[in-house]
Amino acid sequence: MGATSLSDRVQRLEDESNVLATLYQYAHALDYGPEVEFLDCFLDDGVWERVRVSSAEAPKVFAGREDLTRFFHDPARGRAPEVYFKHLLVAPQIKIQGDEAQVDSYFVRLQEHPDGPYVFAFGRYRDVLRRCPDGRWRIQHRRAETEDTHRKQIPR
Repeated sequence: MGATSLSDRVQRLEDESNVLATLYQYAHALDYGPEVEFLDCFLDDGVWERVRVSSAEAPKVFAGREDLTRFFHDPARGRAPEVYFKHLLVAPQIKIQGDEAQVDSYFVRLQEHPDGPYVFAFGRYRDVLRRCPDGRWRIQHRRAETEDTHRKQIPR
């Protein structure tokens, strides 16, 4: 590895921190809102895609603001305070090249249930983010590779 200047190293740390801030904002906004904070995580033509790794089920894809807004308000997911869940991002590996970042991380979704909280799903996020003119890093493409899920019915 070649020598890098102090300013290059500081820039890299700032970029990594700002990439993580976007990914954490996504989780908080998806769990509690508001919608505007969720949408701000994505480029205007950003894509959210879910693939069930061990299933022949077709991927779910939401592309652009209108689709991402529908995803955010999907009644099948529920929303706090009707149902509580937590999207956890674990062990992110960030690779930055100029104004593009690729991040692989694990995710776990915890969900409430009258019997006690449980792991609803887990898998891996494969993200591509771009640095925007305002300096923010936003998601260009989020691929949620769901490795397993367990849906428990909540009596209401």
